[in-house]
Amino acid sequence: MQFLRDVHTEQNAQGVDYVELRLSPRRFLADGLSLDDFLDLTHLILGEVRRPYVRAVLLVNRDCPDETLGACTEALSRLPSTFVGVDLAGDERRHPDIDRFEAFFSQARAVGRGASVHAGEFGSAEHVWAAVDRLGAQRIGHGIAAASSRTLVDRLARDKIHVEVSLTSNEALGAVERLETHPVRTLLERGVPVSFNADVPLHTGRSFPEEISAAAALLGWTSGEVLALQRRAMACRFGQLD
Repeated sequence: MQFLRDVHTEQNAQGVDYVELRLSPRRFLADGLSLDDFLDLTHLILGEVRRPYVRAVLLVNRDCPDETLGACTEALSRLPSTFVGVDLAGDERRHPDIDRFEAFFSQARAVGRGASVHAGEFGSAEHVWAAVDRLGAQRIGHGIAAASSRTLVDRLARDKIHVEVSLTSNEALGAVERLETHPVRTLLERGVPVSFNADVPLHTGRSFPEEISAAAALLGWTSGEVLALQRRAMACRFGQLD
């Protein structure tokens, strides 16, 4: 679990104040760690760190086995306090069916955890609709496709469903052809809550400061204006500061 300490050190060096880190137990379980040990060790480490505070979001993948999903669903009733939400990630085009995740998200809501879903990154606006209407997503990871539907954008704005944008990841992974065509402007202009985020920096090689710089250049804003947006986005966090 040195990975968690490394993330904290990295984020501290980049001047970040608060982190909600998506954590999938899959690779840890594959290494022989039990789910309860994964939860307990994560809680122990994250409970110690400050500046920034790091809180966990329990992530399940769209292609995870039913056994793993069932175990994660059952564990939600004893989830440590440093786990502040849940998330669904993975290839929405290859795994569009979300029926089997409804119980997981329903249980998360029942125990007071936030709900986020990766949707509309490479998939369609319909995947975003499903995340909101069927899984109760309060936050959408990426959500690029939402901009293609004015009705959906208005729904996100009306219900204050936060969209976690990652310009640098979208560019690096080819989710947008060119950064200049990124639809984040549409979301902002229609009043959708938005924040800018680093995403899998190990794969993209992009840091949080680079994300802020990219947002400022795209929008024609100063870095200070982008950071002010980030501070407002704190209202959409799942966890609370001590």
